[in-house]
Amino acid sequence: IISLYGVCFGLIITTLEAPGPCSRHLNSGIRFYAKFLEFTWGRGALYFFCGTLQASNWNMLDWAVGGFMIFVGVTAMGVGIAAARDLRLVKFAIKDEAMLKQKWEEHDVDKNGKLDVKELTAFVNDTGVDMTRNEIAAAFLALDKNFDDKITYEELYYWWTASGTLGADRSIAV
Repeated sequence: IISLYGVCFGLIITTLEAPGPCSRHLNSGIRFYAKFLEFTWGRGALYFFCGTLQASNWNMLDWAVGGFMIFVGVTAMGVGIAAARDLRLVKFAIKDEAMLKQKWEEHDVDKNGKLDVKELTAFVNDTGVDMTRNEIAAAFLALDKNFDDKITYEELYYWWTASGTLGADRSIAV
C-alpha cells in the first residue's frame, strides 16, 4: 500500500512541477484544494513526506530515492523560508502604493505589463534586498498566482497589500 501512495504522490508532484497547458489546469486544481502547495516550503514538506514513505520500504533503491526526496524537501523548505524572510524585507522597503507603482514601471523593461524573472530580480535588488537565485525562484512561484510565468502588477499589488500591515503576515507564505 505504501508503494501505491508513492505512485499517487509522485503523480501529484509531477503535475505540480511539469510545464504545459494540461498540467496548468490540474496544477491550479491541486493548489485550490491543498493551499500549502502554492508555496515552496509547502512543496518541500510534500517532498519530505514522500521521501519518508519511500525510505520506509525495505530495499536499497527505495532508501536512496527516499533519502534524495527527503534532502530535496528539506532544501525546498529552507529556501522557501529564506525567500519569505527576504520578501518581507522587500515589502517593508516599499513605503506606499506610489513607490510600488514607480518601481514596477522602472523594472518592466519591455513594457508588456508583466515582470519576468530577470525583471523581478532587478525589482528586488532595487529595494536593497539581496536574494539568491533560488530565493528569487521561490518568490516568483509564490507571486505568480495564475501560473503564466509572469507577474502582473495586480499580482504584485495583491501580495503587497495582503493581510496585516501591508501584508506582513502573508509574506511568510513563499
